[in-house]
Amino acid sequence: FVICRDFYIGMFKRDDFLVAQDVLYKEANPFGYTMASYGRLFKCPITFFRVVDRLGMGRGPYTSIVRGGLGKKYINVRIRSTYKLPVSVNIYVGCENKKPRAVTFPKRPEGATTKGIDAAANGSATNETAPEDGTPDSNNGTAPEGPKPDSNNNTDTGDNKDPNDPNDMARIKSFVQTMNHFNDDQTPQMKDPSSYCHTFNTCHECVKSMWFPCGWCHNYGCTESPQTLCPRAETKAEKSNITGEIRACPRAEHDGPLLIPGGVRVNMKIKIYVPDPAIYEQEIICQIKLRNRLTHLKGLILNDIVYCYPIALEPHAVQFGDTDKGTLTLLWGGTQPYSNSIEIIVYNCELLASDCESCRIIPSVYGCGWCDQTAKCVIGDKCPKDMMKWTLNRLTCEHYGKSLLYV
Repeated sequence: FVICRDFYIGMFKRDDFLVAQDVLYKEANPFGYTMASYGRLFKCPITFFRVVDRLGMGRGPYTSIVRGGLGKKYINVRIRSTYKLPVSVNIYVGCENKKPRAVTFPKRPEGATTKGIDAAANGSATNETAPEDGTPDSNNGTAPEGPKPDSNNNTDTGDNKDPNDPNDMARIKSFVQTMNHFNDDQTPQMKDPSSYCHTFNTCHECVKSMWFPCGWCHNYGCTESPQTLCPRAETKAEKSNITGEIRACPRAEHDGPLLIPGGVRVNMKIKIYVPDPAIYEQEIICQIKLRNRLTHLKGLILNDIVYCYPIALEPHAVQFGDTDKGTLTLLWGGTQPYSNSIEIIVYNCELLASDCESCRIIPSVYGCGWCDQTAKCVIGDKCPKDMMKWTLNRLTCEHYGKSLLYV
């Protein structure tokens, strides 16, 4: 095992391309280490493999390549977390970019059928060629129109042209695609809906699937049969419907940024929308990212609201009027373990106002008020011995002396 937050082998070159970009997550073992495996087959030799830790906690996961790897068309990796932590990593696999073989179409002899198109597109030899003049075929009726000659050289028969000419390749590709063309409103016959749905890694991509109405299950991801895998889900994914996308995916909700006073223990709460009740069975973790530092707190779900364990956050801002901005994300396991991020603002009332009058005009959502005892703009928890006057000074800044005037 190699312990590292960013483990990689090989070199990703400019002409290479990513053949896999996956997320691997496995819940923590409360009594020890968590083990997870990753394995895939590819159609080209692997030139680059990378594992990036998503938690940012501890020393990172232990990574070991069991089989395959560089130069092979397959890879099998074993990942072990540090003690009592889950496995949550991003995995990237790069593949060498091989130059495609040239595809050329010989002239169509009389009586030939259109079956040679598919063979020519796959680079295999055949004696049957595609029609180039749109002549009706005896088996399929009217054949699609073939690739047209280059407008810049109409007299060229193709014998002296470069077989790798991008213009020719584009026309050939367009010609082959017309053989299996579908209208925008027509759904093609899906030979394997399961493989099609499994190509989507996020809920939003899944529920907008065009050719098949895929559904999202929290524990299984994108599937062609959500009624079977997540029968308790309250909503079903709607095909190609943005409204359906919003209704079908779990998310955290908050009206505007979450305001957190600095230096005071607060119990943050976030409303969530959960179409799949499987989330209620997961252990919720509140992840706070502030100044590139991650803090993880235990969370509790009650009536579609997540309560995070109380914490006191200290703002890093030191200049007048400054605040610190960060994000709050929920970790709830499943195939897509991270929720959407909610913006948080950590502020200090003392940096937002220098006198009573400027403190009074701060919006009430911040909870700031003037404390005569300390002569500072603070929240109520920092002025406990003079709460009545603190409350009054939020409304007006008149000097009350020893007697308090109620307004």
